[in-house]
Amino acid sequence: MKRAWSALIGALLSLAAHAAPFTIYNQDAGTGSGFDDPTVVAPVPGNDATTLGAQRLLAMRYAAAIVTSRVASSVPIRIAVSFDANNGGSALACSTNSATLGQGGATQYTINFPGAPRADTGYPLALANALAGKRLADTADIALTFNGTLDTGSAGCLQGYHWYYGLDGKPGNHELDFIATAVHELIHGLGFQSLVALQDSSSASVGQFPQYSTAADSRYPDIYSSFIQDLSMAGQPLWPDMTAAERAASITDGPDLVWDDANTDNAAAGYLTAGINQGRVELYAPATIEPGSSISHWAIALSPSQIMEPRENPDVGVLSGIGMSACALENMGWQLANDTRCPDVGSATIAGQSSSNTDGSGTQPTGTTGGSTSGGSSHSGGGGGCTIDRNAAFDPLWAAMIAMALGVLGWRRRQRDTV
Repeated sequence: MKRAWSALIGALLSLAAHAAPFTIYNQDAGTGSGFDDPTVVAPVPGNDATTLGAQRLLAMRYAAAIVTSRVASSVPIRIAVSFDANNGGSALACSTNSATLGQGGATQYTINFPGAPRADTGYPLALANALAGKRLADTADIALTFNGTLDTGSAGCLQGYHWYYGLDGKPGNHELDFIATAVHELIHGLGFQSLVALQDSSSASVGQFPQYSTAADSRYPDIYSSFIQDLSMAGQPLWPDMTAAERAASITDGPDLVWDDANTDNAAAGYLTAGINQGRVELYAPATIEPGSSISHWAIALSPSQIMEPRENPDVGVLSGIGMSACALENMGWQLANDTRCPDVGSATIAGQSSSNTDGSGTQPTGTTGGSTSGGSSHSGGGGGCTIDRNAAFDPLWAAMIAMALGVLGWRRRQRDTV
């Protein structure tokens, strides 16, 4: 079976100098569920794996190839994947008319590492590795979890909708494109997420950035939040220039909360027909805070709709580009690979070629960064975290790391009209 996977992916992905290598760590290995589910299934277009777990894993690898073929890094991107309720997790929500399809994000953020373009700014680990030209911590860079209840066929879960694991981007009736959701979560893992606290927690108040050490003045913005601007406030300030109280008030300022970058503005002007405010692309900032969705997505007003909006949209595919997401990734510091452009529209499914697509062992690297956990819950925003201590192998003079709290994960949801 592994040879069949390699033959399929290998036909699409051969070596290229600029694409980021990647390694998938199957966290479900040995559990008999999730990506290890032995249930026999029929082949689907482009995916001839014969068990549910193998079919899921092949689709996951394909999604990773789509994303990593568009960014450059000499350091392999490590991606830990699982379905919910495995490895001590809890089931993602799924009710009759709505569901959390998946959640994902960077496992750690780092500041002031060698090669950091901005001082005192948090970068997701995969991007920090790429900018530094070396691995900064021996851990997975991205962690993704997917909703397994969707494959049970229960009418109580999205009215019986289930995952589609084909590679052709053509889910049928009552099917959800797994690859599109996986691409969405992977882009979160590359940095498309804000770490600002969306709710009060033991480690942060609403509007605060995460704390990178015990020093009182060690709260720093993440690179994504550095591009957020509020057009409704006097002077139209960027988030790093606001007080925590001002940011707390700004979180719900849609449609006046926007992404501020001249290149992205220019790209949007020639591509988007809606979702632009004063020339800038709108971010998702509803009047009521939605943990996991607010801020870390494009506004749903954008047209054409985008893969990084908070809701699954069957009209948005990923087989011909990732749209405005490429602009944001480039702004944050990613070098776009294989002639990927901003916006990434009408391009090949795999941009150029991928330099790796190997599977790692079931257990992801745990790292030697040490540190102490300091809070963070599924609704805490970006305030939780883990900080390096002075005895850690990873030099705290170069960087401080914060572990991913569930509250800083990007969530992708699906809603259905009540029938």
